[in-house]
Amino acid sequence: MNIPTALLPHKHVAFSRSLVGIAGLLLQVLDEPRTVEELMALSATDSKSWLYRPSFTEILLSVYMLYALKQIRLVHGDRLQKVVEAK
Repeated sequence: MNIPTALLPHKHVAFSRSLVGIAGLLLQVLDEPRTVEELMALSATDSKSWLYRPSFTEILLSVYMLYALKQIRLVHGDRLQKVVEAK
């Protein structure tokens, strides 16, 4: 997988297959703290919102991106939680 090519959607990569698109779907399903394995299982079973079944590597890279952007955080050691800012 070519990381710069997969990061953003363009004429050769659909939005649903880009890491940005996968990260958006991950944020939608992080309504409660979940592990990476649970996120992978959700992507395999929830076919309504997932147009494309991402690989484990793509999910992991999307998690890294969300963590770097401070959109998620680690809780209880291995669970990921969406960061909600107070308005």
